Parts: sequence; C-alpha cells; structure tokens
Amino acid sequence: MEPARVSCSEYSFPAVPTQHARIGIVRLLGFDLVDVALFLTEGSSLTSDPGAIAASLRSSLTEHDLVTEDVFLTVGGTVEKIAPNQRDRGLRARGRLEFSAGARVAAELGAPGITILPGVTWAEDPEAAWATCVEELAWRVDEASALGVEVRIEPHAGSIAPVPELVSRLCADVPGLRLTLDLSHFELQSVTLDRMLTLVPLAGHLHVRAAKPGAIQVRWRDNETDVGALVAGLRESEYAGAYCVEYVPMPKWRCDELDVVTEALATRDALAALGVV
Repeated sequence: MEPARVSCSEYSFPAVPTQHARIGIVRLLGFDLVDVALFLTEGSSLTSDPGAIAASLRSSLTEHDLVTEDVFLTVGGTVEKIAPNQRDRGLRARGRLEFSAGARVAAELGAPGITILPGVTWAEDPEAAWATCVEELAWRVDEASALGVEVRIEPHAGSIAPVPELVSRLCADVPGLRLTLDLSHFELQSVTLDRMLTLVPLAGHLHVRAAKPGAIQVRWRDNETDVGALVAGLRESEYAGAYCVEYVPMPKWRCDELDVVTEALATRDALAALGVV
C-alpha cells in the first residue's frame, strides 16, 4: 500500500483548547497525516526547551496514530513581528534562535519540513528589506538542512513575495529554499493560473482549500481554483510530498463564514477523485 499523501491541519480547529485534542480531531476525521503548528505570540517556551515541546507533540502523534509532514512556525502577534527580516538586528537575532528551536522540533518529530512566512517589505527601503530577507532565509536553510529539515516559505498577499514572479526570484536568491504552495493566496489576488503553475517545481509542501478571485477561502462548491491542473502539474514535476487540506476559521478575509469540517472533507474527496489519497 502506498503511503497516505493527504494531510489536515490541526490548527483548523482553534476553538478546541488543546493541541492534543486538535490532533485527535484530525484522526477522527479519517486522516493519516497531520500538519502541526507552533503559532506562538512569543518564543520563550520554545527556545528554553524545544525538546519538551517535541516530546509532547510526539506523544500526541503516537497516541492518535498520526504522522506529520510539516511544522508551521510563527512567533509574534503580527506579520511584521513574525517576519524573518525585521528591521531591528536584535529581533532578527532572537528570530534565529526561535527558528533554530522550531527546526529542532520538526527534526525530532521526523517532519521533513518546516514552514515559515517569507518576510515583509520595508516601505522606506525595499532593496534593503529584500537583501535582509535573503540573508535571513539563507541562514535558516543552512541551519535546518544540518538537521535534515527542509525550509518552506508560504508566499502570501502582503508579504515581500506576494506574486509568483517575486516568489521565483526569492527562491533563486536563496538556494535550497522551497515553498509551501497555497494557490488560494494568489487566487485572492486574481493571479492567472499559468503564472501560479510556474511555482509548482518549487513546491516542498501543499496547502489546499477552495478559493476564488477576491476570496481566499470559500465553500468547495464555490471553488474556482483549478486543482486538477495543479495536481497534473505536480505529477509532471514528480512531486512526492503531501497535500494538506487547510481551512482556518479566522475573521480576516471573512474566513470564519464556513464549516471547516465539512469543507475539509469535501476537499479531501475532491483530491481523491483526482487520484490523490
């Protein structure tokens, strides 16, 4: 039997108070893989004892008989504070410590990759922002590769790489950098399919959800993203990673107006119909 390839994000259920229980929900829904998040407002607990965090997560994964393909790390309350290319050198140094600890968690869980946000533009000096972003991401690629962990950025609207052309440029500037590719962030901006598919060879991980121009998350019945073309492109590129079904009920972009359980299962069924199981 081929290994399972469809995952579900445990952070799709933020109203459930414990991560252990959220991981359990993914198993109850019938998934064999789970995407795990370390979404932290500050990183002291992570940097002080990453081994304890890894042990707790490993216990939950074992109890619920699940495997994780990715750890999604963010530390900070805003996109600017999460960014690896923060303006303040001291904050960048702290970000490196937090990333190093997060990569260790991923390694100890046996996750092949860690997802982070790509960074932000500095309005007053975009060239310096880009150069700093490249420096910080390159450091992270080196740091994680020593642990056998792949670094993946999730390009998104409002980031330093909001469109495919800039994403490709950033990956070219940072050898070894990969993507957690989520077409919904481009669908939101009405980016055409041909431009999106140029990123397929850079994918190390996938987030999949229904979207349409102007709406990053919709019911599957309203989906306008050509997931079939995405799957075909990934097959042509010999993509061997997972497809994570990721719906998040957050107020931003009106993402809290649908039932994440119903849509996660509908998306899994759609992927199965395309031969992804």
